Amino acid sequence: MIRHLQHSDLDKAWWDQRILVGHDPSWYACSHVLDAASPGWEALVDERTECVMPLTTRRKYGFHYLHQPFGIQRLGVFGPEPSPDLCTAFLASIPARYKLWDIRLNMIDLKDLPTGVRVRLLTNMVIDLQRDIAEVRGRYGESHRRGLRKWRVEDAVQPMEASSFIQFILGSEQVHEWGMDKQDELVFTRLIHVASERGEGRAIGVRYEGEWSAAGFFVEHCGRTIFLKGLATPKGRKVFAMHRLIDAMIERSMDGNDVFDLAGGERAALRRFYGGFGARGELYLQARVNRLPQPFRWVKERSDGA
Repeated sequence: MIRHLQHSDLDKAWWDQRILVGHDPSWYACSHVLDAASPGWEALVDERTECVMPLTTRRKYGFHYLHQPFGIQRLGVFGPEPSPDLCTAFLASIPARYKLWDIRLNMIDLKDLPTGVRVRLLTNMVIDLQRDIAEVRGRYGESHRRGLRKWRVEDAVQPMEASSFIQFILGSEQVHEWGMDKQDELVFTRLIHVASERGEGRAIGVRYEGEWSAAGFFVEHCGRTIFLKGLATPKGRKVFAMHRLIDAMIERSMDGNDVFDLAGGERAALRRFYGGFGARGELYLQARVNRLPQPFRWVKERSDGA
């Protein structure tokens, strides 16, 4: 039986154990990460298998809905080998009061989707680190190797304070391209702080002519390095600063990690850029539901381009 738990009903120590014993021990699904990304999150729990699914909730105009928090690439069902049928059962068990969903799931093989659920495949880009650094770099594309050869300055890649990284990101024009609103900025700030304070994440940057020209924040969890967020300035792009930053972090991640997760790939240009580091695609799902009453449903569909 799948039960719906309110936030106050959650045993977070038990929850984190369920995440760790599963086949996909995702950092995104840890209770402290969910607390930062979606305060008051709820959950579904299957009593038989002890598989779990977080529900990242919001309320607007009187309607309850499920959303994907900024910086949290995907969630879904976690536990010891959840089957496609069980994953479908979890989706069918989402309470009816959630009239709108726009969530991303760590699954691709779903059968007999519940009525009204629309899905599409998304791509994440990952690099296999279970080889030596020379072999990893040997898989880089020629343009990436050429860019790294053209600009290689000793000690250019340096540790960065979390507060400086947050300021670097939020002060960039690229924030507007990402569509970040004030709530997203708060979530982003909380995620960086919680990861830094728990020793799970660190910021590194690339200096050029005395200024930060690129910066990134990386989380290490259960053998996976996650590139949580980063960007390069216009000057930094001219001198391949992001190439340098990612290459340096790949090398540093070789010790103790099996996967370098670039946490992106929805846009073709980003897939090509990450593919230049030898990254391969890893599929997951976006699930959408719109059961809003008219005319709210029509307005939402128009805004989504559906």
